[in-house]
Amino acid sequence: MFISLSFTQVEINEFVNQYHALERKVPLVAISHNARTNMSGAKLQDFGFSAQLEQPIDMGPLVKQLQQLFPDKHKWDGIEASQEAKESELELSDQDFLPIATQDFLQTDKCFFNVFVRLNANKFVKILNAGDPFDRDFAEKYNAQKFESLWVKKSEHQQYTNLSEKNASSGLKRQSADVGRRIAHLGDNVSQALTRVGLSDDNLLYADRFLEHSVGFLRQQRLEGNGFTKMLDDLANSEHCAAVSVIAGLLASHLGFESTKAVKVVGLAALLHDVAIYKDRKEFPAELPLMLTGADLELFNGHARDGAKILAEMGIFDEVVIQAVAQHHDKKTNLEGHATNLVGEIVSASDLFCHQVVQAANPQLDRFLDRELKPYRPQIEAAFRAIFKRKPGRHAV
Repeated sequence: MFISLSFTQVEINEFVNQYHALERKVPLVAISHNARTNMSGAKLQDFGFSAQLEQPIDMGPLVKQLQQLFPDKHKWDGIEASQEAKESELELSDQDFLPIATQDFLQTDKCFFNVFVRLNANKFVKILNAGDPFDRDFAEKYNAQKFESLWVKKSEHQQYTNLSEKNASSGLKRQSADVGRRIAHLGDNVSQALTRVGLSDDNLLYADRFLEHSVGFLRQQRLEGNGFTKMLDDLANSEHCAAVSVIAGLLASHLGFESTKAVKVVGLAALLHDVAIYKDRKEFPAELPLMLTGADLELFNGHARDGAKILAEMGIFDEVVIQAVAQHHDKKTNLEGHATNLVGEIVSASDLFCHQVVQAANPQLDRFLDRELKPYRPQIEAAFRAIFKRKPGRHAV
């Protein structure tokens, strides 16, 4: 909060005393408009001012001061190295860790986690302390050694998910330019927690917050008439289930799902559509089904049915969500001839879209629109074409 020192000493005293009585945590900054009103360091401290701006001529110094007080960066005050020694084999419980794909780690000045590689059951080697530098070369070194995942403690990941949620919320409120990236990053952490840790109350609460932010962002983009190209870029390297959830919410809104609750139901089904894959296999290969063999293929073939069973047994999910998870590889009708529900088809089409366009090495949007959507209800193809301004039989430039 900025306070002009042009007021009288009595007025400033009265205001500051009232402010401190409210026990607010927002910093106070004094603005001095001429040398005569400058406060000494001791006096600033007595009043509780964090800083003093002297004779600002425009908004520049005020903005700079705000950036210093509230840096718009990923910041986690809880970074600290854990007690385990680096580069030595450790006996630790698999149950305390979750894997994160090596390629998903952000390149940052300081690593947000204590990072481990898993040698085999309950055997780890610590490779990074929280606070160590983490760059792309470091991740690629472990990729080259066939470590598809690096492992972090579940407790630290939950702290980071909480940070990501606050960051997404802040970006949405301020309509910051990178809000799509912030929400996608939150989705990554939520998806990792749901699939690799479990459907706990805490993780489902973060899932609900992610869906709330996602719906708010999509509405904001539509109201402002913005395209979705930038959003697709933000989702390209996201966790697959998080990307499918955002696309499904976007598709649902174009299909007439007006209420926030309705769109969130679609988004939740999409977020959970692969939940059975990771129940017993925390490091499932990311290839498309055509690349899978043996036990991996068997697991994939049953994951829609098994996922619906997991959700049904918990007794807390809407039947529409359960049915959509069960049917997310179905189109128009299933093998028994019973019609799929619309939510299931939205999730199915969004899943396919993410595989073939958003997260594909060689995206082919027009092929997807012209060929891959034919087995779905016509309104699903129409909605995708409306989103990307593609008319039937006529490709936009």
